[in-house]
Amino acid sequence: MTGSSPRGLAGPREVLRAWAWAGAAILAFSSCTRGAEAPSRTSRVLGEAVPSDVEGVPAAPREGSGPTPAGAEPVAHAVAAAGGLGWDARAPLMARAPRSAMRAAEYGVEGHPDAELTVFHFGAGQGGSVEDNLDRWVGQVTQPDGRPSRDVARIETLDAHGLRITTLDVRGTLGAAMPGMPAAGPPREGARVLGAIAEGPRGPVFFKLVGTEAALEAAEGSFRHLVESLHAAD
Repeated sequence: MTGSSPRGLAGPREVLRAWAWAGAAILAFSSCTRGAEAPSRTSRVLGEAVPSDVEGVPAAPREGSGPTPAGAEPVAHAVAAAGGLGWDARAPLMARAPRSAMRAAEYGVEGHPDAELTVFHFGAGQGGSVEDNLDRWVGQVTQPDGRPSRDVARIETLDAHGLRITTLDVRGTLGAAMPGMPAAGPPREGARVLGAIAEGPRGPVFFKLVGTEAALEAAEGSFRHLVESLHAAD
């Protein structure tokens, strides 16, 4: 009969209909697969999977995840605890994603891109003694008249919420990042360093604010507030 196919054999219409159904099934399966993967989206940094950003807020780098590129944007929910200690940071300090995995937290100073506050915690019994770190920080600064910076540095101790904290304030020309190491850039004249070492329940936590005298004058009140707000935290 014209227009029909023998029993058991598919005619042209049946073949086209079968291909259409198969294509629809493949598209539906692909769409479901993409939808299932979306909620578990991850980004990879130096070979380690870390949570991706949520609503434009960069995820805080995990230990060992590597440095964050320079110029990282401020983060909305920054880490304000390390080594069993918590603190309160206020403007003009601006929390941002740490540029190195070694840093527990990092802050910029609003209006002063040359200034930076870094926070370190290495664990109980790690990072050196209070005196070792004070000597290292003071040793990074030289005086125009050649005097030892230790002679002009102001070092104080205070108790805040049961914690013993040692603070440092020294001005001069800022040189190498560490004794014996090359400087990251040319020496910075008219610099100032504000430091604090808090002896926490899980080892010392180090706070170091570096910048020009103008920048640190603007941020000094906020830094003092941060230090005085230090407290034991889970």
